Amino acid sequence: MIGRSAFFAVLLASSGISGAAGAITGAVAPEEGEFADSGGVPCSAGAPFWAPPAETAAELPWRSVWLGHFSGGRPYHDASGITLVDWLDEKVCFPSQSACRAWVLHLRRAYHTPEGYWTCLLLR
Repeated sequence: MIGRSAFFAVLLASSGISGAAGAITGAVAPEEGEFADSGGVPCSAGAPFWAPPAETAAELPWRSVWLGHFSGGRPYHDASGITLVDWLDEKVCFPSQSACRAWVLHLRRAYHTPEGYWTCLLLR
């Protein structure tokens, strides 16, 4: 029974049903317009072929392009009291390393339990 509950918890957490996690945990979830505020744009560096098309480093007008990759989670309780994990995995391109690092720092504050992976990588 516990194994089945854990399976459904992971399934629900990864299906996008966890949209209210910020209201429950008090953490601030990244909003759609937040990329514009940080100077970054969603990009398709390393994206699988079935992912929706996005700009690549070759198409961006900046002199240098930094790929910011972040993954991490935060726990929250659903309506029935089960603890689930709101998991985030994002790739965003930035014109500078400082903008990329600021974006990663912001997300690390909100999504750090369990800890995932983050990096700022110079593409060109």
